[in-house]
Amino acid sequence: MSYFINLKVILLNCFLIFSLFLNTFSKELHYSISMQMPHSHYYEVCIEIHNPSKIDLELFLPVWTPGSYMVREYAKNVELVNAFSGVNKLKIDKTSKSSWIVTSKGFENIKISYLVYAYEVSVRTSFLDIDHGFVVPAAVFMYVKNFEKSPLTLKINPYHDWKKVSTSLTPVKDSVLLWRAENYDELVDSPIEIGNHLEYQFYFDDKLHKMAIFGESNAPSSKMINDLKLIISESKKIFGTLPYKEYLFIIHANSQSIGGLEHKNGCVLSVPRNSLSSSLYYSKIMALFAHEFFHLWNIKRIHPINLNPFDYQKENYTHNLWFSEGFTSYYEDLLLMRTKITEPETFLNNICLNINNSINNYGSKVQSLAEASFDAWIKYYRPNENSSNSTISYYRKGALIASIIDIEIIQSTNCIQSLDNLFLNLYNTYHLSKKRGFTDIELLNSFENNGLPLSQSFFQNHIYDTILPNFNSVFLKAGLKLENLMQNKSYLGATFSKQEGKTIVNQIQRNSPAYLGGLYFGDKIISINNLKLESEIEQVLSSFEVKDTLCLEIIRNDEIRILNIILEENKQVIYRLQKIRNASEEQKNVFKKWTSRDY
Repeated sequence: MSYFINLKVILLNCFLIFSLFLNTFSKELHYSISMQMPHSHYYEVCIEIHNPSKIDLELFLPVWTPGSYMVREYAKNVELVNAFSGVNKLKIDKTSKSSWIVTSKGFENIKISYLVYAYEVSVRTSFLDIDHGFVVPAAVFMYVKNFEKSPLTLKINPYHDWKKVSTSLTPVKDSVLLWRAENYDELVDSPIEIGNHLEYQFYFDDKLHKMAIFGESNAPSSKMINDLKLIISESKKIFGTLPYKEYLFIIHANSQSIGGLEHKNGCVLSVPRNSLSSSLYYSKIMALFAHEFFHLWNIKRIHPINLNPFDYQKENYTHNLWFSEGFTSYYEDLLLMRTKITEPETFLNNICLNINNSINNYGSKVQSLAEASFDAWIKYYRPNENSSNSTISYYRKGALIASIIDIEIIQSTNCIQSLDNLFLNLYNTYHLSKKRGFTDIELLNSFENNGLPLSQSFFQNHIYDTILPNFNSVFLKAGLKLENLMQNKSYLGATFSKQEGKTIVNQIQRNSPAYLGGLYFGDKIISINNLKLESEIEQVLSSFEVKDTLCLEIIRNDEIRILNIILEENKQVIYRLQKIRNASEEQKNVFKKWTSRDY
């Protein structure tokens, strides 16, 4: 019997399962997901719709998932979409890349079935194999037009060897596999881990925190749990409350990558194998925890007005990811320092990395923070060899702006307030009181309303234009100065990698000697000044002086070419922040308020 004949049997079984719940939940949508053959990487999905208006139904699958600003075309993984009403098979037509219309006029109870292929490993894509299932709801569950705000149930039918389901959805009473969501948005914001993963839990502030861990990983150490509690405690101090009943960490310990995606009552994290009890990645993983946890407020509840309610069919543009993501990156470092998981030196070093990145990458002269936020959909998640010349990171530069504004607030209020107060005001004003997001102008006004002595030109210059702040004048308020560790050596302006023993150009700085001299991305360097390149190219280049001429023999498009390039003085920087001697009491107090440490 063929695989797809088996699937037809499975889908019929899905419909039978739904009938058990129809009488109880007749005014709701009912979803079901099965995975009878996980080795095939196919989820089987069913939707049952009570259609009292007896109109034709329109169904849509999102093209993106909130928190990850790129159109991912989830519909490319959808197959065999069918519709039934009882024994009647209904006509269904695909009307766009991610929408379908069911000719259902005259029928009250409609059942939709389809398959979803899931075999891409990330925190923003669904996955299924013989070891576990991970469901990103936006990538799997269609929504029905005019039913987006309707309550719904989800029946999860695990593979027969799997015993555990972890999700932040609300379980229906007396059922371990039936879950409820108030609307489609809640369903999308509730990822699901299915299998035989490890489960841990702890309480803080009488609230349950769960950990669902898949992959080769030791149990989280007692130190990690204690440090998580410290991060939660410090976050609560800012806002006065924890805005959830339960919080779920879904952790995939199955790669060398480190990444995460925030959700309203939890997060999904990707971490290296065996890293939860290892000191090797500890600070990076705790920073990831802190980042995604702070997103509970900054983006999930305090958010640009264009990012909720969501339009799942197209890009949702905002100029403010520098605030939503960049300021969150700043707080991940700030929270780790406040909890003493890291020292102030680490905090200051990370600020310097952000400064170095902003100065050394030519893209900081090309793209503003507002533009970087708006163009995240087409640029940030799709970098190429020229990205450093044309774009900036709203994470790094946004975090840098956050550190500057924090110092300005602290100094101007005589150490009474900080950036914490701005976040609390935004939370109270827009989430709790107005129950909506903020506009661009409302965000900028909030800084002024918080007593920040920055003119509109500050935001025009540093957010909407590419002008860099005067870093030294700001950090001097905290008794710090910048020291450049870069030695003024010769400069080519290219970076390289090794491929099959060959030295390959992988990046070129705009307006550098390499750029002006005609070196290309992908060129293979054979020799320099008629000497065959046998050692690392960085070592060879270090022997040349400013204004020396390099004669490069390269291979491009299988042809040998000769380039003559004159080296220049290296104008890039490697900054570190140093305490000044004889700092004033005011400077010491600002430093203490900022870092929670004595000067």
